[in-house]
Amino acid sequence: MKNILWILGAVALLATSCKKDDDDTTTTPTTGSGVADFSLHFHPMAGMEDFSTSSTYTTPDDWNYNIELSQFYVSGIELWKDALGTEKLSLDSVYLLVKPSQMSYELGEIPSGTYYGVDFNIGIADSAVNHGDPSAATGVLAPQSPSMHWSWNSGYIFVKIEGNYADSTDKTGSLDHHYELHVGMDSMVRSVSLSKEFTVTEDVASELMIMVDHTAVFETIDFSQDSITHTMDNMPLAMEVANNLANAFSTEM
Repeated sequence: MKNILWILGAVALLATSCKKDDDDTTTTPTTGSGVADFSLHFHPMAGMEDFSTSSTYTTPDDWNYNIELSQFYVSGIELWKDALGTEKLSLDSVYLLVKPSQMSYELGEIPSGTYYGVDFNIGIADSAVNHGDPSAATGVLAPQSPSMHWSWNSGYIFVKIEGNYADSTDKTGSLDHHYELHVGMDSMVRSVSLSKEFTVTEDVASELMIMVDHTAVFETIDFSQDSITHTMDNMPLAMEVANNLANAFSTEM
């Protein structure tokens, strides 16, 4: 009888120990063993509407303007592998030149599974790459037209936005005045972090849509004070553009 009781007690102790181990284990959804093609879709917006280079927009202080050219570099892309973004899949070698005329950007194959968000930089975050020789580069880092590299300094133009705005005596009149917003240099890199759960299924091409509100860049710009920056000649405006653009992204309409 004593032997039977001893065996039952040992079994109960073992069961309790196994249950405790199970309770202490936290399972986080993560990437799978398969792969799939993955793209980022940067959808050009103007507020809640689709963006157009032929449209006229209005700043918060009622100044009319248009956007004839808008393009910027994206680098340092990382996909969140957990809900808090503490584990990430890094795509450090990927560089994108985002412009309204192209929405989808293929990033290649990534592990299948559940992801929870994306981080990226506006600009060329790697200083060595930023100050490298563009004539020796490939892809979007090679010489572009219009140029995305400074002619007077070693480094890329991270953001180039150009267009026209109305006369100062009539903010709603003809768009007769030209503005140029050219932002670059290492200190102008800005980080963007967006949480969004999405699933990549093995062997099924997937994409994550990111909205880009182009008008957000002009939320704080006063054309009566500023309309041109090539960064070093107007650092305050360059910083304003960089900061505003970093806030222009979302994963929801």
